[in-house]
Amino acid sequence: MTEFDINKLEGLHTASELLDKKYGRKGTESRDEFDGKARAWYYGEILRKTFRFITVGENLGTRKLGEETRNKLLPLLLGEGQVVLDFEGVNVVSNSFADECLAKLLLIMPLEELKKKTTFRGLNDFARKNISVAFKRRYQALNSEKRNEFASEEQ
Repeated sequence: MTEFDINKLEGLHTASELLDKKYGRKGTESRDEFDGKARAWYYGEILRKTFRFITVGENLGTRKLGEETRNKLLPLLLGEGQVVLDFEGVNVVSNSFADECLAKLLLIMPLEELKKKTTFRGLNDFARKNISVAFKRRYQALNSEKRNEFASEEQ
């Protein structure tokens, strides 16, 4: 069993002492600012959810798998807080899977809302490119449809 030297322990500072030294005592403007930021970070982390694509597979290739995965992901996205889309350990994300699983989310929510609700983690370059292409194509298709609808309404 390890023995502690009481003399060494007496020189250690408490967390409160360290915070007081760096940010000021409780009730000061600088400490209140720090406490607010720390609290915001803490609650942000609590509300953040993670969807791990490795649980679906290492190679994500088909539209059918993309649709099934989107259906599992959707309840998280429609809930409160941000969702981390974690691709750690995933080798392949095909264009078909990326479109069906991710880009088709644009049919449910606007791009800006989707950006606020999600963050990506662990993407390799290949997967990043395919996801980016899928979003770009889907976004362009949606905008083209809207322009066509608008043009037909004017006639």
